[in-house]
Amino acid sequence: MKNILLGVVGGFTIIYMTIIGLTIFGIQSRENELQNCLSMILLDELEQHYVPEIFRGDDYQCAERDMIAQEIQSELERRIQSDTDFSVDILACDMDKGLLSVRVKEKYLLPNGAGREWSFTKTAIME
Repeated sequence: MKNILLGVVGGFTIIYMTIIGLTIFGIQSRENELQNCLSMILLDELEQHYVPEIFRGDDYQCAERDMIAQEIQSELERRIQSDTDFSVDILACDMDKGLLSVRVKEKYLLPNGAGREWSFTKTAIME
């Protein structure tokens, strides 16, 4: 009877430690994935919308904040295929000078069923 009890407790301990390990790995990999993807997306957006002053014509119109936020959010959802809800806040957007600063909030569920929310801020400058 004692060996059966020790086996059951040991089995639960192994399952519990596996869930903890998966949770920690999932948090770190999601944060790393979002940081890398957001850096690439911001550079792509700047390259797409920024026009140096010497190349601007009379009909030049700067891209709007809402349009850029929608493009960033759709690009994040396309590149990151996990069950995650993103919300994108534009902190600074000056396409005349080549400045784009964004805060992305990410909400997702952990393997143990708890929810997690965190945000990441990134700034890109075109030189």
